[in-house]
Amino acid sequence: MIATLSPGSNSTDHTVNTLRYADRIKEKKVGNLFSPTNRSPAPPPEQTGKKLPLRKQAVSMPSISDELDDFDELEQIMSEETSINNEQTVDAVESKADQSEQLSEMDKTVKELFEEEENLLNLHMASIHENASLLTEEGALLNSVQAENYDIDQYASRLREILDHRTSMIHSLQDKMGSFRELLRKEEELSGMR
Repeated sequence: MIATLSPGSNSTDHTVNTLRYADRIKEKKVGNLFSPTNRSPAPPPEQTGKKLPLRKQAVSMPSISDELDDFDELEQIMSEETSINNEQTVDAVESKADQSEQLSEMDKTVKELFEEEENLLNLHMASIHENASLLTEEGALLNSVQAENYDIDQYASRLREILDHRTSMIHSLQDKMGSFRELLRKEEELSGMR
């Protein structure tokens, strides 16, 4: 028997099936040709010093009906193997399609996650810089109130603007953080499905 195998990882299923099939077939005996009773345990005539007789000896050959039975059995095994291989191939294709879909969704989610992380970090950095400048302005505003000539209405109005600006920065940072956490959750779910 000759069995063809492939070293490629995408042919692993076929290689394993071929090896299993070859292992099962080598256990089968075709006719009586290979049985131990037809083999001569005696040494060759050259070693015994005997001359071969000139007449032909009858060799027992398996009957055609025995061979046909063996071929029928071999055909049955091959058809069973083919149906198993077909089912395994369909399952493997469906499984690979599902895995491919999951991987593409995972890749998309990871890409979105990295982009969202970058946006969150940039917004946080901008918020820190903006808060630093607002703190400087608040310090100057407090210094102006402590002077003798100050306008309390102007102070209250400007403080209100600063606080509103801080509140809007905090809300946008919280919104960005919420969408980032949602993508993290989705990525964890997808990685858990593997």
